[in-house]
Order: sequence, then C-alpha cells, then structure tokens
Amino acid sequence: MPELPFLQVMAVVACLTLAGVVVAMPVGRRAGARAGRSVLRASLGVLLVTIAACLWWGHATGDLATFNARMGLDAWLQIGAFFGIILTTGYRFVGRFLDDLASAESPEVADA
Repeated sequence: MPELPFLQVMAVVACLTLAGVVVAMPVGRRAGARAGRSVLRASLGVLLVTIAACLWWGHATGDLATFNARMGLDAWLQIGAFFGIILTTGYRFVGRFLDDLASAESPEVADA
C-alpha cells in the first residue's frame, strides 16, 4: 500500500474507533448504559468525520488520485470490507450489551 498521509491517518483513526467501541463496554458497565452508548456513537461519529476530512485532504493534495491510479477500486473495497465487517460486528455486539444493560437498569413496571 502506498504511504500516503491521508490514508495513514484514516487507518489510525479506524483503529482508534475500534478501541472506542471496545471501551464503550466498560464505560457502560461502570457509568451506565447511556454513557456507554454515548462513547459508542462518538467513536463512530469521529470515524465518519475523519474519513470525510481525509478524503477531502487526499483530493486537495492529489494523493487520492495517486492512490486510485496505483491501487484502484479493488483496494478501497478490500479496506472498506475489512474495517466494515470488524466495526459493524463490534458495534452490534456492544450495542446489544448496552441494550441489555439498559433494560436491567430501568425499573420494572409492576403488573397491576
């Protein structure tokens, strides 16, 4: 893979996002499901904003065109599939955990 700064930043932020998804579990356990959900959403939001900013940065510097010329669409599909599968799996797993935690935290309504 070419050593392009915009791509390296995207890879680092994607790894940090995965770490944020993992951190959402202990945050949810310690501070509550709502706090864990906030960490989960914030990590995904940071990733999306960073990807958009890095694509703009790569376009502005011409590195995006260089990457596309060297690697093509196939590389984007491989990168996207790899991080997409891992991220969605982690996001759904942690989301379910936080859902269960939230249902355990909420007071149960007594049957009348």
